[in-house]
Amino acid sequence: MLRKVVTNVNASLGVNTARSETFQPPLEVGGGEPAVGGLRTTQENRSVPVSMEISWAPRIVTSVNTSLERVRSDRSDNLTFTDRRQTGANVSFAFRVPPNLIPLRSDVRTALRYQNTASTVCIQRAGTADCLPVSDSRRREYNLNMDTDMPPNVSAGLSVAYVLTDDRHANRKFSQLVVTANVTVSFSQGDIR
Repeated sequence: MLRKVVTNVNASLGVNTARSETFQPPLEVGGGEPAVGGLRTTQENRSVPVSMEISWAPRIVTSVNTSLERVRSDRSDNLTFTDRRQTGANVSFAFRVPPNLIPLRSDVRTALRYQNTASTVCIQRAGTADCLPVSDSRRREYNLNMDTDMPPNVSAGLSVAYVLTDDRHANRKFSQLVVTANVTVSFSQGDIR
């Protein structure tokens, strides 16, 4: 009975860890004596992506995903911490337009998408305990995409996107509304021999 409602479920969880270390030897000074020290840089990257997709019986597919990424960079005891959080959701489906409105032979394929991203950066200087915020950026995006085929050789689509960007460290916020319509006509002439 459940198959009449849900046809497929996919889920994934990942944990990714990476570490890199570089060392730049000191330059030699006047009489060939090496300078003291050198520059050592260490970077640690950890991310946890999670996603789930459900296919519903009446040709509807929903999905959600989220990920958290943390990067720690150590450059001569000066630490940089970067946090990135991303969340998204998607709904795709197809529907038939009533023939008395528009006589289309094909379904209208539709996708609704939401994406939310936040990124913060702070720096902890050597010998201090406080982490000084440097960057705080947020971005939200809403998308609607629709397209269909009009036999024998025409396809058409409409896309509407609204993007809100918030750069809190610069006290700046702006939004964009993008509307795109396209029509594609394809034809061929002659035979390949």
